[in-house]
Amino acid sequence: MRESQRKRWFYIGWWGVFVALLSLAACASPSGNLNKDPGIGLCETDADCTLQGQSCYRRYCRASSAAAGHRYSLQIIPPASPKSAEQNKLIRQQFLGIHLADIHDRPIWMRETFPIHGVVQTQNGQPVPAKLRFTDTETIPGQPLVSEVNNQEDKRTDGRFTLSLTFGVYDIEVLPEDKRLPPFRIEKVSVTREQELTLTLPQHDLTSAEKDQYIRLQGRLLPAKSLVPLPSGFATQSLQVDVLSEHGLTISGIENLGVDGQFSIRLQTTVENARLIAQPAFLRVRQNESRQPDDTLVWMIPEIRIPLGQLAALKDRQISLGDLPFLCAPKPGHLIGQIRSPQQEGASPCASCRLQLRGEISVGTHQNTPVQASYRFDTTSNSNGAYQIPYIEGRYELEVWPNVTSRWARAVFQSSSIMQNHMDITLETKPDLRGRVCSKDEQGGCKTMISGTQIRAVWRASSNPQGVSVTSETSAASQYQTQLSGKDGSFELLLDPGLYDLIFIPPTGSDLARKVERNLRVQRGQIEIQTLLPKAQFLIAQIITPDGFPVEGATVELHAFQEGDRSPAHLIGRHTTNNLGMFSIPYDPSPADTAPSP
Repeated sequence: MRESQRKRWFYIGWWGVFVALLSLAACASPSGNLNKDPGIGLCETDADCTLQGQSCYRRYCRASSAAAGHRYSLQIIPPASPKSAEQNKLIRQQFLGIHLADIHDRPIWMRETFPIHGVVQTQNGQPVPAKLRFTDTETIPGQPLVSEVNNQEDKRTDGRFTLSLTFGVYDIEVLPEDKRLPPFRIEKVSVTREQELTLTLPQHDLTSAEKDQYIRLQGRLLPAKSLVPLPSGFATQSLQVDVLSEHGLTISGIENLGVDGQFSIRLQTTVENARLIAQPAFLRVRQNESRQPDDTLVWMIPEIRIPLGQLAALKDRQISLGDLPFLCAPKPGHLIGQIRSPQQEGASPCASCRLQLRGEISVGTHQNTPVQASYRFDTTSNSNGAYQIPYIEGRYELEVWPNVTSRWARAVFQSSSIMQNHMDITLETKPDLRGRVCSKDEQGGCKTMISGTQIRAVWRASSNPQGVSVTSETSAASQYQTQLSGKDGSFELLLDPGLYDLIFIPPTGSDLARKVERNLRVQRGQIEIQTLLPKAQFLIAQIITPDGFPVEGATVELHAFQEGDRSPAHLIGRHTTNNLGMFSIPYDPSPADTAPSP
């Protein structure tokens, strides 16, 4: 039997003796000597049990039973200031797809942490400076477990690294410091013990292709004949190319073009029986820098993704793409105007409004496949609401984001609605979402208005009536608002048009559970809703180390998500463990994903 297991059973035995002594004391102890530590001990009334969800039963604090049926996931975040050497070894962990009844009122053993040692080197033993990223393959949606380490810390030059991981299966990504070398990926590495990893990259020579064991993708970019020629003074060395997989992952190094448009880039893919593994999908062409030292824009280079369908035969570890179409736009035009709203706020201008121009241009074809170029340009309006943004003739749209706390709504304009180089933009008022928060009675109606409830609106998707597709991460990040309900349970949120999830978080100590209203469509005008918060049940358990010690100060999060739903899991609740490692999280015993009733 391992030493750690002997320790574990030793502490479990003493914990049982301790509980038995407490039970005996509960029968004989006078009322003046009650132990009122949270989660354990003697009691006279329910008020002596300070963990929510416990009640006083035969002078001892006990937890009520937990509901079963629905599966949930737990995330345990170790304390920021560990109390012991054992706690210092703990790292963030997740337990997936559990029934609450299986862990309710029981200890949850954190997994043991294993030291992982390794080295990144080439086939002849040359160390490769790199950052390593270990990603757990089984995690809560939207809550990935990623550990990063650099093998050049502490002035080490031998390529070695050390980190700690728990039991699991990991994908490893090696990101060389030299960007001319591609990422190196290894999938499904099992960690069950302390172990040594040797990550061997192909041999490379950055000056000689003959000594390089990577597969090289070669070609030449030429301006499309039907488009304008390269402007005077343009240097092809300001362009860089790399290769993407069909999932958008970078699978090559990054190389600058030569003076004649030639390039040769190293691929992350390996060869098996004279064929490529992980077929390259796109060649991406971008510009390093397009501004002069005085911050003026000389020309605009759209980003080009050239589909790589049927690749040429692999010969001497080389693949030739031949000539590929390329577009360099001349000095672009400028769209100018002012952003304001004469309908409210005294017709004041929209200062520091964000603008983003997105466009597409047809470049030509490669291997009979159309090649499109896309570009994006971001800027902000000045104190007077004036803006100036460059553009290229073609299909494009302009999106405007006022401050998220403003009464003005986001606006989207397509190129068909922009008929000249000058356009003043008028913003409309955001839709008004109003409602009340109630506790649910036994008949499913409103029992009591709940004040102090946090209402959080999380943007899910655009519902623009013109059908304009908005995919910018900036748009999603900006559509997030929160507010507390008033004394009468009322709230009011001003939101941009779109689809939202509304999260209702009751005040601590209310004995109510969170409620999530999914896919609420917010459009023009005023919207009225009423939300009923259900009476909570409580998950109560104890977090202990692999050696049986309680973990104080750990954050425990309870998550739920729908199978097949790509959106992140939503948080049911969180709590910090007390000095005995115990926590209590309220939850809805019968959740239902229904749209809110207007």
